[in-house]
Amino acid sequence: MTGIFNRDYKNYFFKRGPGTGGVIGLSVSVVTPQKLFESFGEQALCSAIENFMIEKNLSLFGFVCNVIHMQDAQSEKNIMLYSHHKDSMANTLGELSDVIRRCDILRVKSE
Repeated sequence: MTGIFNRDYKNYFFKRGPGTGGVIGLSVSVVTPQKLFESFGEQALCSAIENFMIEKNLSLFGFVCNVIHMQDAQSEKNIMLYSHHKDSMANTLGELSDVIRRCDILRVKSE
């Protein structure tokens, strides 16, 4: 799975308030997050992501998913974000949403 995590991998520093910040690591996937979980299993995928995040010292890790549907050649873009449960930068979905909304490189689909 490490090969999947390293595909077009980039690190970005983000800041939340004075003196607090973290690093988000993003990789590119050509399959949906659901397909990743189906292929590897939830426990195995989450464990591999946790190990990768420790290795890279990340607060958040994500896949930018760019899926081309073969039947109509339409592109579907999604992002999946994963955080350590104990990380002060991203321990709630509310904080994850705030990080996405404030980040210049990421936008919520409805915004």
